[in-house]
Amino acid sequence: MRALFDDALLVRGDAGLVLTDRGRELQAPLGAALAGVSRLIADPQFDPATATTPIRLGCLDLEASIYLAPVIAQSCSRSPTGSLNVLRVTSG
Repeated sequence: MRALFDDALLVRGDAGLVLTDRGRELQAPLGAALAGVSRLIADPQFDPATATTPIRLGCLDLEASIYLAPVIAQSCSRSPTGSLNVLRVTSG
């Protein structure tokens, strides 16, 4: 970054490293840029209570007969505005 901004950005002072004038000027804009990058790479938040995107679930007949009723019940209670698409998966 020193070469990019043509400035030392940090120099040794009596109490350790100190920002140069240019370093202080860049502190707020770089902080905002890094916060934006952090938001871009952060895990997306999922709130089932407000989700409207369909959730797709693929399962075999045996799994469907065992697990599907509780999954549907939980889905309806936790995501009243969402939808659940169940896809039948065949082996082989």
